[in-house]
Amino acid sequence: MNNRWSLGAKLALFSLFAVLFAVMLIALSGRYHKSEAQDYFSGNDKKNVEKDFTVNANDYLHLDVDFGDVIIDGTSDNKVHVKVTM
Repeated sequence: MNNRWSLGAKLALFSLFAVLFAVMLIALSGRYHKSEAQDYFSGNDKKNVEKDFTVNANDYLHLDVDFGDVIIDGTSDNKVHVKVTM
């Protein structure tokens, strides 16, 4: 038998590709609402603002602010209310 790769090496390589494929699918799935929230709250003119966002059960709301307080309240009908005070 002329086999250069052992079964363990083949399984390890297959597992590595499976993990990389899963990470790629998660990254490309578009489940993040970062762009909508971040675009709305970014800028120097947004001192005290509020906005509602619709999210699904598997969604994530990610928001970065340099300084100030962020309050996120869950409401009914898959809505979240985000308030930023600076």
